[in-house]
Amino acid sequence: MSNLYALLLLISAAGLVYVAWQVSRQLPQPGQRFFILFLLATAFWMFGYSLQLIVPDQEFTYFWARAKWLGRLYVTPLWLIFVIIYTGPDNGWRRPPSKLLLAALLGIPILIMILIWTTGAHGFFWTQRQLQAESGFLRFMIGEGPLVVPYILYATALRLVTLVILVHTLRDIHLQRRYQNTVLALGTVFTLLISAMDISNVLIPQISIQLAPAASGMAAFLFYWVIYPGRLLDITPFTRSEIVESMSDGVIIFDAANRIIDFNPAAERLTGLVAAAVVGQPGETALSALPEAAVPYTGARRAHAEVPFQRGNQRLALDLTLIPLTDRFGSTSGRMVMIRDVTGEKQSAAVLRQALVRSHVLYQASTSLIAFENLSALLRNVVYAVVDALSAYWVCVIGFGPGEEQVITHMVNGGPGAGEVSLPTDEMLLSGLVGQALETMEPVFSPRTMLRDPRQGAVTAKWREDNGLGPIIVVPLRYRDRTFGAMLAANRLDDADFSHQDVELMIVLASQASVAIGNARLLETVQQYAAELEERNRELDAYSHTVAHDLKKPLTYMLGYGDLLNEDERLPADARLYAAQISQAAHKMNNMVENLLLLARLRQSETVLEPVPLGPVVQAAVERFADDLAERGVRLEIEPEMPSVLGNAGWLEEVYANLLSNAIKYIGRDNPDPWVAIRARQIGEEVYCEVCDNGRGIAPEDQKKLFKLFSRFHVDQAAGYGLGLSIVMRIITKLNGLIGVESAPGQGSTFWFTLPAAPPPAEPAANSGLAE
Repeated sequence: MSNLYALLLLISAAGLVYVAWQVSRQLPQPGQRFFILFLLATAFWMFGYSLQLIVPDQEFTYFWARAKWLGRLYVTPLWLIFVIIYTGPDNGWRRPPSKLLLAALLGIPILIMILIWTTGAHGFFWTQRQLQAESGFLRFMIGEGPLVVPYILYATALRLVTLVILVHTLRDIHLQRRYQNTVLALGTVFTLLISAMDISNVLIPQISIQLAPAASGMAAFLFYWVIYPGRLLDITPFTRSEIVESMSDGVIIFDAANRIIDFNPAAERLTGLVAAAVVGQPGETALSALPEAAVPYTGARRAHAEVPFQRGNQRLALDLTLIPLTDRFGSTSGRMVMIRDVTGEKQSAAVLRQALVRSHVLYQASTSLIAFENLSALLRNVVYAVVDALSAYWVCVIGFGPGEEQVITHMVNGGPGAGEVSLPTDEMLLSGLVGQALETMEPVFSPRTMLRDPRQGAVTAKWREDNGLGPIIVVPLRYRDRTFGAMLAANRLDDADFSHQDVELMIVLASQASVAIGNARLLETVQQYAAELEERNRELDAYSHTVAHDLKKPLTYMLGYGDLLNEDERLPADARLYAAQISQAAHKMNNMVENLLLLARLRQSETVLEPVPLGPVVQAAVERFADDLAERGVRLEIEPEMPSVLGNAGWLEEVYANLLSNAIKYIGRDNPDPWVAIRARQIGEEVYCEVCDNGRGIAPEDQKKLFKLFSRFHVDQAAGYGLGLSIVMRIITKLNGLIGVESAPGQGSTFWFTLPAAPPPAEPAANSGLAE
């Protein structure tokens, strides 16, 4: 029988070694090394005791009787160390075992081993030894020394401490771990009982067979099965302090009887309850202060709700999530309630919604302040923008005149109370809150609690009382050091009071309104100036047309009689010279009158564009100056193929005539080879035209005022009155074109302009009818 028992021990020891190897292959976990050492110590104890039983040799048996103690001595302290680490903060240990404790638990077995191997010299453990066969068992007889009983008490104390720790954690831990810890506690009790039986020989008094190694092996297999297949080392015991204890969300665990078995610090903070006072208590009793929170959650389904909770003077919004807990057999064994404080989130969401609403209001207000017909319409838009933004009962906008004095020129009101509130007088406004705001140039807020506001006069206070007005906000309208008026918003006594956010929103609206009013007044001023300018232009055109027209008739007489006198040979030579000068001056004056009439016609006439070939227009302009070109010896180059443009043939002839005249005048009297080139080419949908010369050129500072009326340059080279280029620019602008010049002193000039290209002529449609 001893051989059979020893064989079972050997097989079990090999199994534990295999289990230890499997555990070592797992992911590293806290306490894993001590659990592996515990398994190996148990296996070595079983292995040594099996060899002690199976070999009938006294010396060999005596050797393994002492060697097995290396495993036996370490089984109990290693199991205690593992349990301390495994149970974590649930057992009251907030930190891993200290180095001093580990040294004591692991150093005492070494001291005992030294005493065991040297017991022959001092007899502290064994005093005699003898090997006997009894009822099929090999019985190793020893005499106990004085240290055996202290060791038994020491080992028993370690087991009892381990058991106390496990039992202590059964009250506070998670339901899943309570099942496993119960099994671990029962396994510890089992080994404790078997050791006690071995000491007292309760099972087989006649045979000194030790069952403790086998019991320890069975317990080791049981512990492995409970811990590792359940993956307890992965999450539950070692991460609770890192996750559950440090969570910002509250966690409350209930068992199947609705008793609270776990209550983390976040739950204490959110509920104001203390874990020590509620753990172990029924949920209905412990959580009576928050009946909405966990008491109604008695079902087995996952649930979610958001409930209000009053904690002292603070109103909270708690988000509750119920999670049913099931055991390994699928039965409901409890539930967990997660509590999250969503007060800040709800407040942030409310602030965000309010900000979005205010942004929308400001956008609508900005849009409405842009679209106005006049100042009165703008002030009405301002009133209703404030009514919508503040949900105000009555809003009034007071507008001042453009002068420095505060003279009220507009008073526009609106809102639900527009027909109920009597409009205050000018004196009442300026002596009340409006006057206070205008004096300090700061917003004035008079809440509902300040109906007798000392900043308002008695007359204003009575008007406020008679109209049943409660809170009032007044904001001055000021922009660029100019005060345009004030904006006033009021609510009734039974309406909601204005908030500081309302005051800030009204300040923003007042700023926008001030800019809009300033722009409106500026626009009115500009429109007034434009109307006055248009009227002056009409008067000037009429004057120039009248003057020019009235000058035509006497000029006709002057030209006719001057030419007759110049041709009359009976007159002396001096008289004919005077007559020629009179005729020449009359011709110049006639050209000036014609140009003035052309300018007036250009301003007044409507533009009618039509396709105009540039070739004939250029030829007509050149024919005007054929004698001048021949007299000055100017070589003329004209583009042979010139495109067509959209314009007016008569106006374009004037353009080329003026540019050609300008080139001939300023080409230079000492120019040895004067030439003028006229070119045009189509680029895309535009025609680019040029009139070039190799004359004296124009300085850059003169080019800036070249196209202004009555601008003259090189007066020593040619006479003129500075209307030609102004006429050219007005014609090109009238024809939707651009004009410019490129020139430098001594390098000639190139006057260019662009005009819209004429569309190609439409091809005649094919005759699709039948021939008769």
